[in-house]
Amino acid sequence: MSYDVFISYARRDGVPLARRLVEDLREAGLTVFWDQDSIAAGENWERSLDTALESATHILVILTPFSITSEEVEAEWRPMLSRGKNVIPVLYLPCDIPRRLSMRQYIDFQDSEHYQMALAELIDAMNSFSPTGATVELSASELYDRAKMYLENGMQASAVQDLLALLYNEDETFRSKAARWLGNLDYQTGLKPLLTRLEI
Repeated sequence: MSYDVFISYARRDGVPLARRLVEDLREAGLTVFWDQDSIAAGENWERSLDTALESATHILVILTPFSITSEEVEAEWRPMLSRGKNVIPVLYLPCDIPRRLSMRQYIDFQDSEHYQMALAELIDAMNSFSPTGATVELSASELYDRAKMYLENGMQASAVQDLLALLYNEDETFRSKAARWLGNLDYQTGLKPLLTRLEI
């Protein structure tokens, strides 16, 4: 299943807003991925997150004291910045916004009395987004670093995509590194699901 929206948040302090946004955005006709109700029993958790992130056009990052220090939350939104996704910071609780996100205009949901106004602004920001269909061209070094980050965060399918791209890079050093990484990956949890999805 593909999604319009992916909700990235910290469970320790972001659930109330996440739940409300999920309900209202779905009521507005958007398909929303929320880890608490979008993963069926028995499904692979990490693979479901990977697939949802890849399909979603809009990534909503709910900013709270716990989300800005969460490695899992950062691993969700940071790679999407270079993939042409509409990454929207949603300020829920006072916190220091990460530098990469602070360069994007956030939508302020701190005052519950102004929730409807903020929601309208959010929906407008999504409706006015025009994906270019182009991704930022990354160097071999950047692709390799991103693949390592994916692997460190258990996002094997995304890592495999970057490593496969490196196999066609003109830099022989990175081609060799990518081949070694691919050779060491667990076929069942890494390559096989991706190749199945790509029908290779």
